[in-house]
Amino acid sequence: MDFVEFRGCSLDDLRSFPTSVMREAEYPIDRLQNGLLLDDFKSMTSVGNAVAEIRIWDEAGNFSGDLCRQV
Repeated sequence: MDFVEFRGCSLDDLRSFPTSVMREAEYPIDRLQNGLLLDDFKSMTSVGNAVAEIRIWDEAGNFSGDLCRQV
């Protein structure tokens, strides 16, 4: 299992999301920790190596945050 590092203020951003969005974020974070590709992400190589922006769609709107998977 890989270690997931939250970059910058992304963990604080995640904590500020509605509860439903935080729960929805558990699945892609788990996939990332297990070395699997995310369903909806954007590679953020300008931020750093192996950094991905995960995007969560919820009835409240679109939420995203940057994550880093340690290799």
